[in-house]
Amino acid sequence: MSIKRFIAVGAPPPLGVGDGHVLARLLLLLLVAATVPLGAAQDSPPAITEEVAFVGDPAPGIPEFVFSYLTQPRIDGEGNVIFMAYVYGPGVHSGNDTAIFYGQPGNLQKLIWAGEQAPEMAPGVVISDLMWSGEHLSESGWVSFAAFVSGPGIEPDFNDRVLYVGPPDDLQKVIQAGDQAIGCEPGAYYGS
Repeated sequence: MSIKRFIAVGAPPPLGVGDGHVLARLLLLLLVAATVPLGAAQDSPPAITEEVAFVGDPAPGIPEFVFSYLTQPRIDGEGNVIFMAYVYGPGVHSGNDTAIFYGQPGNLQKLIWAGEQAPEMAPGVVISDLMWSGEHLSESGWVSFAAFVSGPGIEPDFNDRVLYVGPPDDLQKVIQAGDQAIGCEPGAYYGS
């Protein structure tokens, strides 16, 4: 018998009104199901669901912020999940309202938050936004995500997009828009 893990997005509960905003509460579920040979369904264990995150839950690693919208998650064979979320809290604005979270259900951690110093970039270059559904998770435990950056030396629509890859605790910048394209003639650059 092999164990397979799935992510399911539950149907949101009825819309509610709070703080002047209509929010759809979205439940992310970690579904663990055992697969068995055809005809052996009577012996299969029941499916197990586990809550990962709810709109309104505290955003791990971002004090006083809560989840305000959750995107479709991804999951690896170890049960780690990665997802982008919009967050809400004191001083929220368009430059700090998105973050990527990673980890096991019940032990999520903030991977990156818009407004923070961009990894492997010059001081003052910050993550200005995260690309929608740009986060991925490999079976080997590595993560990747694409982000917009801003700050000293960054020109909009030229070198303001970056791809990060690596273990969650050691992210590396692998490609930045405006870099010389590998294997191409000099002067051929990655576009934005």
